Amino acid sequence: MADSGTFELNCPCCGALMIVDHATRAVLRFEQPKKEIASFGELLKEVGESKKKTESKLQRAFEEQKQRDEILRKKFKEALRKAEESDEKPGPRPIDLD
Repeated sequence: MADSGTFELNCPCCGALMIVDHATRAVLRFEQPKKEIASFGELLKEVGESKKKTESKLQRAFEEQKQRDEILRKKFKEALRKAEESDEKPGPRPIDLD
């Protein structure tokens, strides 16, 4: 306990420290654990990996878009063919009902 009306909590997952007021249950202070500063080489490696992941996601999105366009094109052609083959007459137009 820091003061008589506060208590400290340590997060088991991230190691953060929270100081909470007992009466109001409000978080008075939140401190994240200090991270070690990585070397320039490690940071450069992370940036390279991030770039590869981003390019991979972009390429996947392009491929999905091509497939979506092709599927929609096929659905439209099928609906158009079905409409041309159909013997049904179009329904009355709402303006003609007046």
